[in-house]
Amino acid sequence: MRPIPVAIREADVRALREEIGGRLAKYGGSEATGTRGIGTATYGKADHCEDLFEDAEFADRTRGYDPVAYDLLFDHEGIEDVRVHISTLRGSVFIGTAVPENVVRYIYDAMRAAKSR
Repeated sequence: MRPIPVAIREADVRALREEIGGRLAKYGGSEATGTRGIGTATYGKADHCEDLFEDAEFADRTRGYDPVAYDLLFDHEGIEDVRVHISTLRGSVFIGTAVPENVVRYIYDAMRAAKSR
């Protein structure tokens, strides 16, 4: 399998999240408005929060930031909390959990499906 560089947008991350039944666990953003003193911000979900994409406080705090990275968690075939790191800045996807090859293939296929939407 040869890597093919592609742009990954927030819409692609949301589509991948739907494909794999994922939950947003971590977000990195870069200041986009030129009005804030903080140039980059990283938010991780609290234990009681299931998915940052569904959290109103997260939406409010990240307004005015361009996404640069996301971490999604999902469960697959008995493996819980598989972590996938998506860099929208670099157009890359990393698996942050030791998983068997079938899970790697599953993520690859899900990303292809998400990009074809």
